[in-house]
Amino acid sequence: MRFIAALGIALAAAAALPAMAADLDCRLGVTAGAVYGRSQHVASNGGAYTDTFDVNGRAGGVQFGCLAARDRMRYGAALDLMDTNARGNTQELDPNQNFFAETSFDWIGTMRAVGGYQMDPRVMVYLTAGLAFSALQIRVCRVSGAFAGTCAGSSATVWGVVGGVGAQYQVSRRWSLNVEYLAFGFENKEFPTPATFGDRGGGVRPEAQVLRAGLNFHF
Repeated sequence: MRFIAALGIALAAAAALPAMAADLDCRLGVTAGAVYGRSQHVASNGGAYTDTFDVNGRAGGVQFGCLAARDRMRYGAALDLMDTNARGNTQELDPNQNFFAETSFDWIGTMRAVGGYQMDPRVMVYLTAGLAFSALQIRVCRVSGAFAGTCAGSSATVWGVVGGVGAQYQVSRRWSLNVEYLAFGFENKEFPTPATFGDRGGGVRPEAQVLRAGLNFHF
């Protein structure tokens, strides 16, 4: 439900983008790719519950952007939102070896500026940077001893910055393909405590990189 609401907000904001030039090129597309992330659960006092562990998975979503042209230069803005199943877990450190900690990205979105160079009529390369936001979930489970199999979890929305590179290939006047690499730096937000499983007041130190491809319709 949160994904659908955020998608609606992103598309509404995109629709409000002002025209930057008479030859404005706008695109609406779908994306698919992979998330390569990292996380570490940390207590309020700075003590680590876990070592740093991988949080990986698939991602897919929608993207919208508009670019203006000046000679071979291209400039504009882009929005996107991806649903993802990226998750990872690890055994907690001594003296909490009876517990497993998990972090997952529910969705990841960005609002970015784009600057590109048209290498030839079909190929454009570009740099992009801006704001990022994501819904994170954590879960802590006891796997042995008393109350084995019991779990507790919590969630929070985090903000950050994103930067990356990409290339677009114009298949026809209306259709294009693009590939992107994006690197995210999220805030290490104090995380809600999952019941009696120890506080995560020091955050869960989320990191993420995304490699994806997109199919776009131009209008």
